[in-house]
Amino acid sequence: MDVLDRDVSSAPEVEPIPSWRPDPVERFARPSPPVIAPQQEVPRRSPVRLVALGAVLGLLSTTLLIAAGWWLGTSFGSGPVAEPTSDAAPDAAPVTVVVADEQNTIDVLDRFAPSTASLQILVQGDAMGPNGQPAGGQVGAGSGFLIESNGEQYLVSNFHVVSAALEPGTAQLRDDAVVAARFPNVGDPVALDVIGVNPSFDLALLQPLGSGSFPDVEPIPFADSDLVVTGQKTIAIGNPFGFDSTATTGIVSATGRFLESVGMVSIPMIQTDAAINPGNSGGALLNSSGELIGVNTAIINPESGAFAGIGLAVPSNLLLEALANLELGGVSDISDTRPSLGAQLASLAFFPPGLRDEAGLPANGVMVVDTVVGGPADAAGLRGAGSTVSMGGLEVPVDGDVILEINGQPIGSADELNMAITYTQDSGDVLDALILSGGVEKLVQITLG
Repeated sequence: MDVLDRDVSSAPEVEPIPSWRPDPVERFARPSPPVIAPQQEVPRRSPVRLVALGAVLGLLSTTLLIAAGWWLGTSFGSGPVAEPTSDAAPDAAPVTVVVADEQNTIDVLDRFAPSTASLQILVQGDAMGPNGQPAGGQVGAGSGFLIESNGEQYLVSNFHVVSAALEPGTAQLRDDAVVAARFPNVGDPVALDVIGVNPSFDLALLQPLGSGSFPDVEPIPFADSDLVVTGQKTIAIGNPFGFDSTATTGIVSATGRFLESVGMVSIPMIQTDAAINPGNSGGALLNSSGELIGVNTAIINPESGAFAGIGLAVPSNLLLEALANLELGGVSDISDTRPSLGAQLASLAFFPPGLRDEAGLPANGVMVVDTVVGGPADAAGLRGAGSTVSMGGLEVPVDGDVILEINGQPIGSADELNMAITYTQDSGDVLDALILSGGVEKLVQITLG
């Protein structure tokens, strides 16, 4: 029943108490004392009767108070208020606020951090660690991650991480070498065999030895690294300084950052400011969808060797390009998938000016030092150097053909020429080359292999 509908007809009439409200303007003024009318004399009552009357009034007051409490409780539904006890439920835990970008990182790591591993390479008990310091028989350490190709699972890492465990010039493990991978929250490490390596792209492909197997984790999917743009988010997962499953975030700082790999070939790296340190090599660089955009491989810091905001990763598309040959096993290189000139080259810009003048060489261009028999340069009639001049303890070639232009574009250095051929041409393409041979300029055609 609503409070306003209650029947109060039986309640005793109470004379209203007059109230005094000051004028708003004079709210602090002292009020005049009320005028008291003269009282008629009241007959005295006996003390016994007064005590009895007081008891009755007290009982009536108590009854009214109890009834009022019941009436308020039932009207407002509050009921009696319980005193707090030690058995009261504890306060609810505070809620952690996670912004959308943080939640994205958490989701990616929950899904793919278990797919990354720390690698240890042991050879003859030599005490060398990833930074060249003693590390209890460890001659190498790095990172790797799980992928799937043609129904098979593989671990990907860098060639330079596992190279110390290989017989020179091969992908075969030394008899005294062990390569092992430890996955997060998995008890025993997985002993690995090296299937194939590609020094040009600094890549290695591994699988469990014998009857071993990878843990039941999700392989990391590939992204199209050609679509990577500067400014997008990056997540690096690896094993820096032996701290496995370390995750760092950043952005793509640049793409197409050419750097010479361990195979002495310039490749277009992805640059990131996500922290990468010794031990991160071979780890995964992911985008915000958890897809692989690169294989972490190098940092730039000439002074200390620690991270200084410039990390470099081999693009995922180069891994995809090399994958078929890696699966076949053995050693492969850039020439298996990319066109080449088939020649050893030297940049004239690095020749001493006096030598160039004496030999009648131009200031710019690229000299052919040697050619691969039957290769594109040899088939086009280009001639390597037949003589050298000793300068400062170095033998400098002086009489090889000089490539001045390719398809009408001046050539400034050997790296520039190699990258133009490797990354903008295809096998079978025909190049128009302006060369200087025996002091005479001529145009020749070179069909790339």
